[in-house]
Amino acid sequence: MLNIIKSNDFSFNEQSIKIPDTVVLRSAHIISSIDNLKNTDIDLSAYSKEDMDKLEKYFSLRKSELLSSVTFEISQLQAKADKIIADADNHANEVNLKLQNQASKVIDNANIVAKGIIENANKKAIDICNEAREQGRLQGCREKSDEISDCILKLNDFMIELKKAQNKQFDEFLPKLKYLAIEIAQKITFKKISENDSFLYELVVQSLKEFKEPEWITVEISEQMSGLISFLNQQQSAGIMQHDVDFVPSDSENGSIILESDSEMLDVSVINQLKNIKTYFDSYGDDFNDELQSENNENPA
Repeated sequence: MLNIIKSNDFSFNEQSIKIPDTVVLRSAHIISSIDNLKNTDIDLSAYSKEDMDKLEKYFSLRKSELLSSVTFEISQLQAKADKIIADADNHANEVNLKLQNQASKVIDNANIVAKGIIENANKKAIDICNEAREQGRLQGCREKSDEISDCILKLNDFMIELKKAQNKQFDEFLPKLKYLAIEIAQKITFKKISENDSFLYELVVQSLKEFKEPEWITVEISEQMSGLISFLNQQQSAGIMQHDVDFVPSDSENGSIILESDSEMLDVSVINQLKNIKTYFDSYGDDFNDELQSENNENPA
């Protein structure tokens, strides 16, 4: 199964990642042979055999040039797409590092402030005790101990407010981090599918285990993942599969995997898995906020 990306693996800043629209190459009609001119209004009988041979060579050369140009453009677009994905990954890592540094600075600053308050409270306590000795130990300690308690209460109030501020900042960052994680996971997953779709083999095998003694099983897989279909058929021929399965290519979207038997149907498509992760993140965020609220109520300091 796919690894679940947890929220504490990510961080956030106000910069956004721009993902360009996909460039689609549309096929063009090419007159690649002199035979294609026979369906036009051009009178070919006016040309000699020598001229016809020259035209045939000309069209063949033009066809090769056009195909070379298209191949070059495709390689250029693939290189740009790979660079965009790499830049997105690097940007996510930079965002994560910056937020970790910011969190560390907040904690360090809070510790410094708390240490200063405690040192001031201790110093004031010493001064109070010295003054109490001069005015009378018992009466002085009773009166001045209230001031010490007040300092401690102020420190507790400060720590509570600091905790609330940290929780509020985390609540603001969490939704954006969740959906950024899903976007990055989707890009990386589909890039890996385009490189080698056989890595989804284990997902199909684990999903087949959900069917208990079926009469038949059909697995419809997007025809764009032909490598995965071929690999599964090889494993089936080798007798490795737990059940007798019919692997069928379909014209569905890339990453689509749907298992169906005589008794049930199971959709384990990549898009469906990413939706499950998003749903998990949504529910996890609510549970986590409830947990933080409960912790604050139990430990106000």
